[in-house]
Amino acid sequence: MRGSAYFDQLYRRSGGDPWRFDTSPEERLKFARTLGLCGPGPFESVLEIGCSIGTFTELLAPRCTTLLATDISGQAVRAARGRLAALPQVTCEVRDVRHAFPQGHFDLVVASDVLYYWAIDEIVDVLRHIERGLAPGGILVTLHYVPRIGTVLDGDEVHDLLAQESQLHHVFTDRTEFGVGRTYRIDLFARSTRGVDPLRQ
Repeated sequence: MRGSAYFDQLYRRSGGDPWRFDTSPEERLKFARTLGLCGPGPFESVLEIGCSIGTFTELLAPRCTTLLATDISGQAVRAARGRLAALPQVTCEVRDVRHAFPQGHFDLVVASDVLYYWAIDEIVDVLRHIERGLAPGGILVTLHYVPRIGTVLDGDEVHDLLAQESQLHHVFTDRTEFGVGRTYRIDLFARSTRGVDPLRQ
């Protein structure tokens, strides 16, 4: 398993942006699609799991009353805090949600390019926390690179697991490319606003 020390070293060795979030046109396409899936808001309370240096966080923040952006890398979170210092609605925390899932209810949870680093039981456990933490009508947006890149699972395996295990409504799924050969899996889940809610039985 890749822990905080691995990612801290990765950020240091790369000059602070190992996946070129700030400079890659393909990443910008990915962020635009993710933002579109999130919807226009406004969102009262949002959780971003794996915020990295805050590139996507900065795009999402104007739609949020409060936005908690988390990452296990202290290096990444320091960069995100500097970037987002002028946005008082954003809180950036060094947090491993597998062991310390935040309290409260969220209208939106975003998990992009992070879950495939985890073991299957960890993904399912965090999914249960997300389900309990979503407000009625809240949504979970997940997006992952499909090919395995030294991760525990590939993107399809992560999203198939979520679709199989989730008690939320599976609203949308897609496979798309952001740049030639850069295939991503996208899924959106939602908590019911009316009728029978399996999470309240």
